[in-house]
Amino acid sequence: MKFLIVFVVCALFGYNHALKLFGRTQSVGAKGTLMCGSEPLANTIVKLWDDDTIDMDDQMACVRTDAQGNFEIKGWEKEFTTIDPYLKVYHDCNDKTLFGLVEK
Repeated sequence: MKFLIVFVVCALFGYNHALKLFGRTQSVGAKGTLMCGSEPLANTIVKLWDDDTIDMDDQMACVRTDAQGNFEIKGWEKEFTTIDPYLKVYHDCNDKTLFGLVEK
């Protein structure tokens, strides 16, 4: 019976709306230190995502590292199934570029 109700809500209002009504809230967190060689990776963006199969991945949180490269990130998502979290780190560590051009 619950499946039928979920199916009808999905058909009428869409998948995301159905999640708000029937999904369960799940949370996850991570902390660590980012380094570029022996130097801390300061002011670096770290994002926490939930990998989704049916729709686009959900960003659960976003933080920046401190001057020592430390970060702590916590996020949550409402899903029918178990969340599949992953981290993305946005950095320029050792990318060998100068103003977007490869050094020669």
